[in-house]
Amino acid sequence: MKIVGEKSSPNKDIEKYLGLNLKMLSCIGLDVSLENDDVIQERRILEKMPIFMTNGLGIFAAILQISLITDSMTHNRMFLATQVSSHLFSNMLCISKGYQLATAIAKLGEILREIALIWKQNPLNDEFHRNILSDAAKTLLFCKVFVVVTLCAVFGFGLPPLQNLFFQYLHARNSANHTYDYSQRVFIIEYPFPIQDVLTYSSVLLEEEYLLLASGLYWVCCDTLFAQLTTHISLQLEILQYDIETLINRESAEDRLNENFIIIVKRHRKLLSICELIESVFSPVILTTVVLSGMNICMNVFELSKTISEGNYAEAALHAFLFMNTFLQIVFYCTFAEKLTEQTSFVANSIYNCKWTEKNCKFRVYLQMLIIRSQNPFYFTAYGFFPIGHKRLTTVINTAFSYYMMLQTTS
Repeated sequence: MKIVGEKSSPNKDIEKYLGLNLKMLSCIGLDVSLENDDVIQERRILEKMPIFMTNGLGIFAAILQISLITDSMTHNRMFLATQVSSHLFSNMLCISKGYQLATAIAKLGEILREIALIWKQNPLNDEFHRNILSDAAKTLLFCKVFVVVTLCAVFGFGLPPLQNLFFQYLHARNSANHTYDYSQRVFIIEYPFPIQDVLTYSSVLLEEEYLLLASGLYWVCCDTLFAQLTTHISLQLEILQYDIETLINRESAEDRLNENFIIIVKRHRKLLSICELIESVFSPVILTTVVLSGMNICMNVFELSKTISEGNYAEAALHAFLFMNTFLQIVFYCTFAEKLTEQTSFVANSIYNCKWTEKNCKFRVYLQMLIIRSQNPFYFTAYGFFPIGHKRLTTVINTAFSYYMMLQTTS
């Protein structure tokens, strides 16, 4: 897309910026279109079945992990309990993301179509509108890097057991008395059945590899969707502020001023309604992310300090990476939510900084009403319990550090 000297189609722009998310939704079996979607309900149910089946495997794994944690704590194996707890929290977080994507796919489709419609109704007709897309490009690049890094971590975590099975198979072909090592698997889980043959071991390993890959896809798909949706609404609010300033400072005819201002008020209300729709979709995910990721940070730091003290630096590097990934998970949601909150509050500032004193009394009353509405900014909440933003990020870090100190004293 050329920004200077060429006007791009809004439809092509939005397809370019949201194409990554549409492809990832398609990869997990959820097809969404930016046009009007008339998919019948029966097909929607069939689309969700693979996610629900995968979540069923995740719940089964979570039950086994809880059982192992209980057993480890009973026998005073705290480090093992901590390791399994870290896997359990990540597993539960992936389950919540997959479930929410499946159940809220209709709302997600509505949000994506509304954003596409807003870009279509507000063409990029000057340099400011076109340059603002650079922020959308930065978010898209960030999401691509996030997807690549996360999926590389998934493959890095899942490939060693497959590699181990492959080399054992090659060695078994050249050895008459070779026996397989069934202990190396993806997850730390004790199954309720014995794993004493190659077929059972291969089946369990493939099931764990599938669950790991599917969980990784749910993870990146949900997170990048939140980043993209909040970014595009933030950009639309920024464009709205620019249009308000342009209208008030340049328009002198009262009839056109009132008519165009009513259109702006409707745009503002529409953007806020989309914000509420985004919150209804991601509020459960935000709650589980803040709670579980905060606990996971504590576990990862504890594991990191333990492995360093034992001189196991290879495993320490893995725990350090998991710590950074978990920490960035909370930063991810808090940062994009904070950005949208700021833009909703900046609308009042853009109105106040205009030449409103030159307008008639009736129009100034309209402006005052919009300022009062904008002075109550929109906040994303964790299921209504608390708003998220930079302050919440600080609270989570302090809480995680407190739990870490408690673990240190009890270990």
